[in-house]
Amino acid sequence: DFIKNIYFFDENYSFNNDKYLFSLSENFFYHQTFLYIHENSRHFQNKYTRTKFTNFIQNIFAHKRKKEIEKRLNIEKMIAENTPFLLVPSTFVKDDLLEFFNIKEGNICILPPCINKVDEIQKEKNEIFTFGLSARGFGNKGGWQVIISALWLKLLNKKFKILIIYPFTKHLKPVQLIVNILGLSQNIEFLDYCKDIKNEFYSKIDCLIVASKREAFGLVAPEAMQLGIPTIVSTRCGIKDFIKNNENGFVYDYKKPLYNLFKKMLYVLDNKDKLEKISENSKKIYEELTYDKLKNNIKNILEKTNFL
Repeated sequence: DFIKNIYFFDENYSFNNDKYLFSLSENFFYHQTFLYIHENSRHFQNKYTRTKFTNFIQNIFAHKRKKEIEKRLNIEKMIAENTPFLLVPSTFVKDDLLEFFNIKEGNICILPPCINKVDEIQKEKNEIFTFGLSARGFGNKGGWQVIISALWLKLLNKKFKILIIYPFTKHLKPVQLIVNILGLSQNIEFLDYCKDIKNEFYSKIDCLIVASKREAFGLVAPEAMQLGIPTIVSTRCGIKDFIKNNENGFVYDYKKPLYNLFKKMLYVLDNKDKLEKISENSKKIYEELTYDKLKNNIKNILEKTNFL
């Protein structure tokens, strides 16, 4: 109803806020009425995803880089604390902002994204149970955790395969070398960038893993779920808001990421008879993330904040 009254500006455009009922921007660009933050704060990344070794090296060799990071952190804090209303895709991001910024909980609204309906696929019948991982950034997406978990499973004589999307060929050789040294070359296969992810990846896996150090939402999970693929996610993945453990998927605690991911993978391998029901339940994720649900959520937020 209001589409004729909606205007778009690029980030360098200067306009008079008094002419508009409210304004919306994404991430930490500049101060608006609403700020949609669809990734974790740099404060979270700085505290929880950077290693002590990285910080040590930076303190010695990269003082300029460290000052740049501190400047970004200060700007992020200033913009977050001076924006009237913050929109986030998940409880995970909301908790992140409440931890690092002086913000009232009532000024943060959760607005999950909607997902497109994915057509049914012709699922391949794997002789060996196959996990899948999409790892555009290998470390951040939990690639090393998956490899170590795979090693533990191999030591238990479990039969399995892992299909990993890792489209950065120049960084792939060192990863493949480590996989070979650990004796996992028969268990782990790497894919390049998938133009048709449904048929090149989803059709070939029996269970998806989302093991990221941080994942504000994780659209790869509901994509797989609506195709009936059981999914393992960590408590650092925003989609966990919609997953009930052992009912429509699996959630493991990131406080002990290596051990807990391994335990979930082991549980899946030892309880394949329970996956059919979980698969059917997982398909219902589409009903939770439809375009109509998104529209209703936006309407509720505008009513709650007295802009509608």
